[in-house]
Amino acid sequence: MGDPNAMSDETLMRLLAGGDSFAIETLYERHSSKLYSLALRIMGDSQGAEEVMQDTFFQLWRKSSQYDPERGSLIGWLLTMTRHRAISRIREQKDRLQCESPLVDPVARPGNMGADFLDQEFARELISAAFAGLPEAQRHAIRMAYFEKCSVTYGDNR
Repeated sequence: MGDPNAMSDETLMRLLAGGDSFAIETLYERHSSKLYSLALRIMGDSQGAEEVMQDTFFQLWRKSSQYDPERGSLIGWLLTMTRHRAISRIREQKDRLQCESPLVDPVARPGNMGADFLDQEFARELISAAFAGLPEAQRHAIRMAYFEKCSVTYGDNR
């Protein structure tokens, strides 16, 4: 079948849509740490983050035919699914907690972060994934321009 590391996400998704379990294993190895990190940041709970990540891959298995590479990268799609699942779990936990004890302050829960924070974390993950997909020369130019405040001038600026 070839070296799994040499296969693109799109190729693996085509295999997955055909029911190939090798593809889901390879995609899991490739992307699980990023998805877990995002879920952990959102939930603040390692067990919940693990469950969200597993649920994301289960949904990937079930809905692989819905992936459209024209609409974006696979990692972007997976991060979006992970984010939605983690936020849904937090809401479910919050609702369950309020039903069990209406006197508990949901702000006191460590996993309850504001929507702005979650949006920023999600944006960071998407940017990191996009940045990692760029050729080294482009990554270097962006690092120089934005992180080291360097600029390149072409021609005479007089």
